Amino acid sequence: MKVYYTQEKIASNLRKFFIKIFSLSKPHIKLLSYIITDMISAESVVTSDISRKLKDDFFFVHLESIERRFRRFFKSFSSIAYNFFQAFISYIISNFSIKHSDKIVNISFDHMFCKDKLTYHFRDLKPLAQHSKLFHDVFFTRKLFKTNVAISNSSTDDPWYLVTNDDPRRAIKNYSHRFGSIECIFKSQKSNGFRLESTNTQKIEHFISLFTIMCISLVWLTIIGIDYSRNKHAYSKYFKIRDTYKRKNTSPTRFLSYFNLGLTIFNRCFYNYVNFTLKFNFVLYDV
Repeated sequence: MKVYYTQEKIASNLRKFFIKIFSLSKPHIKLLSYIITDMISAESVVTSDISRKLKDDFFFVHLESIERRFRRFFKSFSSIAYNFFQAFISYIISNFSIKHSDKIVNISFDHMFCKDKLTYHFRDLKPLAQHSKLFHDVFFTRKLFKTNVAISNSSTDDPWYLVTNDDPRRAIKNYSHRFGSIECIFKSQKSNGFRLESTNTQKIEHFISLFTIMCISLVWLTIIGIDYSRNKHAYSKYFKIRDTYKRKNTSPTRFLSYFNLGLTIFNRCFYNYVNFTLKFNFVLYDV
């Protein structure tokens, strides 16, 4: 079998990118790049699964020795994990390729719980039956953050109380995106991807490092999947992956997520099924 890709080649390209966005020691950059590569190929955040995938420079190293090295790395990396991810995601957003004219980037977050007596006052605001109720320039929490509030209609048993610094008229629609984005990400983090629920780490610093690395891996695979869906003509010589289906007189329906699409492409390259060069520019397209 021809060897088109090696583990070292993938890790080397990741190193070049990480050096560009963040100042980190060479040993840490090298190990981080290998962990990302092998976390993806193992489809697991469990350190024993990742260590079994290590090849090249680690081929003759005992598994227990590799896991000890991982633990040392996780402990030291946890102190800068947030800053590293902030640098990574800032690069992604600053290079985000937007297709609509308003140039707006919508960022969805999951539930935020506020332990404050003001939350009880929110529940005193009863939703309307037919349409949402909007409030402008509301002072929120004891710190009196000036914000806007939208309350969905009472068609459900559990109406939404949404706090936003954006136009409250768009808040309901924007929040609904979470069901096609955030919930999908949760699935990719767990049973449909990296099996986060299977991690056996009991130290918070180890979990912070693992979770940060997993999120970086998830974003990269999603970028690869989106790039394929937008530029299928450039991939057609190497891949023919069916990711959507179309019924007569309907728009295409996606049945393979961008994450799983990117994972499929990565594995075909990693296991040398095709002579195709993965992209490491980390440019995210609007879809």
